[in-house]
Amino acid sequence: MPKLRHSLLAAAVSAALPLFAQAQPAPDLDSLTAAQAAADICAGKYTSEALVGAALARARARADLNAFITLDEAGALKAAKAADAARKRGACKPLDGVPVVIKDNIEVAGLPASAGTPALKGFVPKADAPVAAKLRAAGAIVLGKTNMHELAFGISGYNLAFKSGAQPGVRNAYDPTRIAGGSSSGSGAAIGARIALAGLGTDTGGSVRIPCALNGCASLRPTVGRYAQKGIAPISHTRDTAGPMGVAMADVALLDRVIAGGAAAKPADLKKVRVGVVAANMANLDADTQ
Repeated sequence: MPKLRHSLLAAAVSAALPLFAQAQPAPDLDSLTAAQAAADICAGKYTSEALVGAALARARARADLNAFITLDEAGALKAAKAADAARKRGACKPLDGVPVVIKDNIEVAGLPASAGTPALKGFVPKADAPVAAKLRAAGAIVLGKTNMHELAFGISGYNLAFKSGAQPGVRNAYDPTRIAGGSSSGSGAAIGARIALAGLGTDTGGSVRIPCALNGCASLRPTVGRYAQKGIAPISHTRDTAGPMGVAMADVALLDRVIAGGAAAKPADLKKVRVGVVAANMANLDADTQ
């Protein structure tokens, strides 16, 4: 009988060893970029479900930031599991399984799009804005809709209408006693806190650039007309544009390519770059050096 128990135990341990060998490392949100996460998921280093789960856990832990108006935990995990099941190794999408955030004035089907105002709290669009649809078609997983300055009309992100933490207003990712900037405040704070690796804001007069300057992320205000404006609550039809945001400039370039199409941007040849200095400034420099 003891020999039988020993044999059964040995067989159980032997069967379990492959499972331990296949154990995946936990995704490190602090060191990942969106592009690297997509490559890792495609290579099978970890699943989208694991990465999205880590992102959602951090979102809950950083509720003090007021970064989200809607955190879609169930929807994001369902989408991540579906992406994992459908993925074909070696033929992955550019953002396959990567968690992103989207500003609440950009429509995402099935999620509220309040534009940061209580007046639109109950508005739930039935279709994605084209910019959001492009990200989802590229495999991105939407964690939720981010907080913002009301109607995107301001640069502080101090919005009293929506909060998950004790203090009102979107808080800075590095110092919650300070503002996150606006108007794409929640996207900037969420990316700066490495809750998400990339996302979308909108920019009329600095609204993706200011939050990233304050929260340590990268952003781009593209030329008006580069991205479709449908499905985005407007301020100025001649100046509004959606703008990609990410933990690194390479991620911003990736999102831009996904949305606008075209080949990857090539680095400039620095040998061909010319720097001009105004003559009047040269005179001042000469005076300062004497």
